[in-house]
Amino acid sequence: MTWNSRLDVVEALEAAGWTGDEDRPLEILRHSSGAVWAVTNEYGDCGLDCPGGAVVEFPGDALDPVVIAACLAAAGQLTPAVDVVCDREGHAVPHSRTCPARELEATP
Repeated sequence: MTWNSRLDVVEALEAAGWTGDEDRPLEILRHSSGAVWAVTNEYGDCGLDCPGGAVVEFPGDALDPVVIAACLAAAGQLTPAVDVVCDREGHAVPHSRTCPARELEATP
């Protein structure tokens, strides 16, 4: 049996302003948004209660960066870059670096 403490998750969330519970500071962390993350067993299984009521469970072999990203997103601390599609060809604006239409925009 391998103990998976999820210490990297704890450290990342604490750095982002999450606080540990008084009784179990390394196993339960809370964010002011209402998000709560907790380790559920010695195998590193953990769960995330989202402010809107959704519950996400992660198995012990889920990568820590995935858990961290989910927690930050649930707390509104992670906003992905989203391209907006607004032209007839379906190109995103602003165009990505690999989009051929980007070169056309730069041409006078």
